Amino acid sequence: MTSSRSTFVTIVVYRPGGVPVSIQFFDELSAVLEQAAAYSCPVIVTGDLNLQMDVVGGSDARRLQEVLDTFGLCQSVSGPTYKDGHTLDVVVSRAALPQPTINIRPCDEYSDHSLVLFQLPTATTPSTIRRC
Repeated sequence: MTSSRSTFVTIVVYRPGGVPVSIQFFDELSAVLEQAAAYSCPVIVTGDLNLQMDVVGGSDARRLQEVLDTFGLCQSVSGPTYKDGHTLDVVVSRAALPQPTINIRPCDEYSDHSLVLFQLPTATTPSTIRRC
């Protein structure tokens, strides 16, 4: 995507819920992130991973965090994005860039997921590295 001030790559991921998370999912995600790492512009990964990111000690969330750490990426959504109170939706960007502003709008009668809006800072030079 390109705007008048910046260019960035957006990767949208949907992993169906109700099925166990496979090693193949993490392998394929790693392969996509490896290709994206070659870009010099910011990379944003967003979507519904149907992984409970908020479950402390959850093996799926831990494995995803390992993949993100490998590529210097940070997940910015904190708070429930699903009607049952879990964080299933993500906005991931490079940890070396300023954190996006996240706005979670609660789910309604049309969807069991919240609307996750995010705004990217348009700074062209990285500031301090943030901790995930």
